[in-house]
Amino acid sequence: MKIFETERLIVRQIFDSDKVALLKFHNEHATMKFISDGKSDWSLDELNDKLKHNEQLYPLGFGIYCVENKFSKEVFGEASVFNSFDNLKQPEIGYIFSGRFWNQGYGTEIINGLISYCVGYLNSERIIARMRSENTYSARLCQKAGMKLYETTGLEGGRVRLSYQLLCI
Repeated sequence: MKIFETERLIVRQIFDSDKVALLKFHNEHATMKFISDGKSDWSLDELNDKLKHNEQLYPLGFGIYCVENKFSKEVFGEASVFNSFDNLKQPEIGYIFSGRFWNQGYGTEIINGLISYCVGYLNSERIIARMRSENTYSARLCQKAGMKLYETTGLEGGRVRLSYQLLCI
């Protein structure tokens, strides 16, 4: 099932055949350094564990989705819609994609597509994106997409999490 399409991308549900490609960028240190604890040595079992609830979430419009180049069909990232706050009208969005595709406008396409999907399909009232403060690229993408910083939270180890929101009503 496709959740959205952009000029160059298709964002769709993940199939077993996508997992080798997903594992590649999950094992790129530069790609994963700002994601959760920065883990960049994933096994297939760990990836499967991360994705195990997708089949239950997809019918609700939530989950982790595959980012695929529309023309080459290469899978190089994931885009996510989570019910992090137990409020179906206030989803959290996120994305991860291979460093080989950075600085080419894909982040802008992904975040704008996620926002359009949340507004148009999920009828979201508020969309949230959270990232570590060192992830300046993602913070700039949120700002560029019209999201506003609403919270700064201290984390373990002196790290800081930025929380952005877009009010849709």
